[in-house]
Amino acid sequence: MNAQIILAYERLSKSTGFPAVSIAALSVESGVELEELKDWLCQWWGEGNVVFGLGDWSLASPQEREAAIGVRGEKHLLARLESWNDWRFPAQPTWDRIEGGMEVGK
Repeated sequence: MNAQIILAYERLSKSTGFPAVSIAALSVESGVELEELKDWLCQWWGEGNVVFGLGDWSLASPQEREAAIGVRGEKHLLARLESWNDWRFPAQPTWDRIEGGMEVGK
């Protein structure tokens, strides 16, 4: 499941040009059920690998609002996977490929 979420995240962030993607869109793109994705994101958030973003609730669809994750009393519509934004921040290590898990690049 990790690989399909990460690859879906990469496709979405590259297509939008933003590192934070809609949690609802990530569920659709990855093919992972929403509740399962939310659990995965919260676990990875606890490990410091995900940053949640509030997003714009006035523009959010009902599906995006349903996908929101509550953190510290606020509901977040967006998620950013920290370790996989390296293509945007070249000073950090890069990931060569993801295939059933992560492999550290050079």
